[in-house]
Amino acid sequence: MGSIKKHGRMKSIEKYGEALVTQTSIGVVTGMKKSLIVTLITILITMVICQIIMPYYTFAASDNTNIISKSSITTGKNSITFDSAKELVLKNNRTLKNLKRSLVDYKKGYENALKAAENIGYEDFLEAPNHYIRMLLYKKMYLVPEQRKNAIIVAEDNIRDNEDRLITNLRSYYQSLLVGNGNIEIQKRKYALDKKRHNLSIIKYENGLITKLELEESEYNLLKAQAELSEVVRNYENTCRTFNLYIGSPIDIFYNKVKYEDLEDMLMYDFDFFYEEALRNRYEIQSIKRQINLKKLEMEILEKNQVHKIYTSVKKEHENLATSIKTLELDLEKTKLNIKKEIYSIFVDAVNADEAIKRAERNVGNLKRKLNLAKVRYNAGVLSELNVEQAEIEVKEAEISIKNAIYDYNTKIMMLYNLSGLYAITEGLEL
Repeated sequence: MGSIKKHGRMKSIEKYGEALVTQTSIGVVTGMKKSLIVTLITILITMVICQIIMPYYTFAASDNTNIISKSSITTGKNSITFDSAKELVLKNNRTLKNLKRSLVDYKKGYENALKAAENIGYEDFLEAPNHYIRMLLYKKMYLVPEQRKNAIIVAEDNIRDNEDRLITNLRSYYQSLLVGNGNIEIQKRKYALDKKRHNLSIIKYENGLITKLELEESEYNLLKAQAELSEVVRNYENTCRTFNLYIGSPIDIFYNKVKYEDLEDMLMYDFDFFYEEALRNRYEIQSIKRQINLKKLEMEILEKNQVHKIYTSVKKEHENLATSIKTLELDLEKTKLNIKKEIYSIFVDAVNADEAIKRAERNVGNLKRKLNLAKVRYNAGVLSELNVEQAEIEVKEAEISIKNAIYDYNTKIMMLYNLSGLYAITEGLEL
C-alpha cells in the first residue's frame, strides 16, 4: 500500500511538472510575442518620427550637405545686398520717422516766425511805451526767426546722424551675414570631403587594409563634420533673425545668397585732410558755433538802448548769456579734441584694414601655389584626389577671407569720410 501511495504521489508530481513546463513555455511564447509587438511598435514610432523630422533637415541635391532647419525659417532663393538692406532699415525705423515728422513742425514754426516778424513795422517801435517793449519787438523780429531756423538745422542734423548710426550698425549686422553664409559654404565642402574619405575608408576596411578602429575613427570624423555643419547653419539662422529684426523684415527669412562688395574707390588721404574737413563740416562743431552766434545776437539786442543796464532782470539775462558763451567756447575746444581722437582712431583702423587685405591676398597666392603643386603631384600619382580637394577648400576659404577684409575696409573708409563730415555712408559721396 505504501508503494502504491508513493507511486500515486510520483504521478501527481509528474503531472504538476508537466503543467509547470507547459505554463512556462506558454509564458515564454507570450513574452516573446509581447517583445516582438513592442519592437514593432517602436519601429513604427521611429518611422513616424523620422517622417516628421527629416523634412526639417534636408540635403541639397547637388552635394547632400545643405542641412537647413525648416522648422522656424522660411527657405527659398532669398538674396540680399547691402543697398537693399539700407533702404529697408531707413524706411522702417520708427525713430527716423518721428524725427522727420518733427522736422515738418519745425519748418512750420519757422514760417510762422517769419510772418510774425514781417508784421512788425516801424510804427510798432514808435508806439512802444518803453525800451523793454522795444527789446521784445527786436527779439521777435530778429532773434526768434533765427532760433526757429537753427531748430530746423538741428533737426536735419539729427536725422542725418540717426541715418548714419543706423547704416553703420547695419554694416556690422550685414558683415555677420557674410561671415555666416561663407562659413556654411566652407563647412559644406569640408563635410563632402569627409564623406568621400569615409567612403574610401569603408572600401579599405572591406579589403582588410585598415582596422575596425580606424574605420570607426573615420565615421566619427564624418559625424563631427555633419554636426559642425548643422551648428553653422543654426548660427546662421539666428544671424538672419537678428538681421531681419534690425531692418524691419519678416523674422523668418533665410538668405541663401548674400552679396559681397567690391573695393571702394574712395581715396585714402592723410590724417590732416580728414581732420580739417571735420573742423569745417562736423555738425557738432557747427551746432556750437550757431549757438554762440545766437547768444551774441541776443546780447546785442539786450544792449540796445542800454536795456541791460536799466532793468535788473535783463542785466541778469545778459550776464547769463555771457557765461553761456564762454562755456560754449570751452565745449567747442573739447569737441574739436574729441573729434581729433575719434578720427585718428578710425584712420588707424582703415590703414590696418588695408593691410589686412594685402595679407589676405598674399595668403591666397601662397595657397594657390600649394594647390597647383598638389595638382601636379596628383597627376604624377603621388597624391590622392582628396588632397587636391583639401587644397581647393583652403583656397576657397582664403578667397572668402579677402572678401570679408574688403568689406571691413569699405566700412572703415566710409566711417572715416563720415566722421570728417563728408557723409559718405548716408549720401554715397565719391571724391
